[in-house]
Amino acid sequence: MSDKIRSIAILMSLIGVIFVSGCASTGTILLHDSVTVKLSNFKNMMLDVTSQVSDSGQGVVQLESEIISRLRTKGLFERVFSRAAGDDAPHDLTVLVTIKEIRKVSPGARVTLGAFAGQGKMIVNIQLLDASSGSVVAQATAEGKTSGGTVFAGTTPQAVSKIADEVVKLIEQNM
Repeated sequence: MSDKIRSIAILMSLIGVIFVSGCASTGTILLHDSVTVKLSNFKNMMLDVTSQVSDSGQGVVQLESEIISRLRTKGLFERVFSRAAGDDAPHDLTVLVTIKEIRKVSPGARVTLGAFAGQGKMIVNIQLLDASSGSVVAQATAEGKTSGGTVFAGTTPQAVSKIADEVVKLIEQNM
């Protein structure tokens, strides 16, 4: 009986390892030029998220919401707001995020196709602009993707979340 329990425990451990590794999402960022000014010089930030990909409306909304929420939580600026919210308040830093590519993997596709559904992925271009002069403070490209290795791997919203992490990290590291 002890060998049977040990075999079941080993099997369950292997399943756990597969589950955890299958859920891994990654995010990367490539800074095109060094940041020209410390971002701590700016007090009010406006975020503008757009897309060059058709049918990416939900990704735009989710990305914008997650970036704003994380920046407000970190308290890096006195005020953080979205252009889409119709708020034309004065600001001194504009953050433009443009979705260039998106690979959607829905929860339904993940359940139906498992690992064969592939990886959820999003690629964005980021521009940080000094609102008073219009000059580019920084430019970067970020990629967020989910693992596609198992039936438990991630979906597109997790890739979007990784992009939000990368945008906030870029800003935070240059304060």
